[in-house]
Amino acid sequence: MIELDISKQKFELYDFTESVIQFKSPSKIIKKFSLDIWGIIIPIKMFSIEQYGLGNDLILFNDNVYISGFSTIYFEDVDSIEIEVELLSEMKPHEHIYQYDGSKCKIKKKWGSNSSSEGYNYEIFSSIDWPFGSSFLSIIASGKATLEIDPERFIPLNQYILNTSKYGLNINGD
Repeated sequence: MIELDISKQKFELYDFTESVIQFKSPSKIIKKFSLDIWGIIIPIKMFSIEQYGLGNDLILFNDNVYISGFSTIYFEDVDSIEIEVELLSEMKPHEHIYQYDGSKCKIKKKWGSNSSSEGYNYEIFSSIDWPFGSSFLSIIASGKATLEIDPERFIPLNQYILNTSKYGLNINGD
């Protein structure tokens, strides 16, 4: 495992659109918060390897990196956490769940307050494993953000695209 400093603008280098978050809802705001995330994309074709703090010896292919496994992000000095989830059916094809009035079923929760915070707003658009759906997550933190990854789980993004059932997270056993 290696740890990378992804604080502030460095966080924006990573792609979470194919990711699935295992969100552990805190009972109250906590100063150190972590997320386990499957399927982070490191777009090395867009930015240099050096910008990520990675060496050429870790990536043995010429493609963007898909991390086929869990990585953990640690946020320090967290001021607020906000999540909104559009619920999806767990069985494929994953379709939106609608309310009686025809609107998409959404749930939202917020911990803490960002009214006086000078922290950085870390935003992630991805899927969440429970409740299953597409999510928007905002974490405002004034401390360091660290990404812990396993280079043994790096595969070419194209390999993932060609076989998502093999390399993606198996949410419901199908």
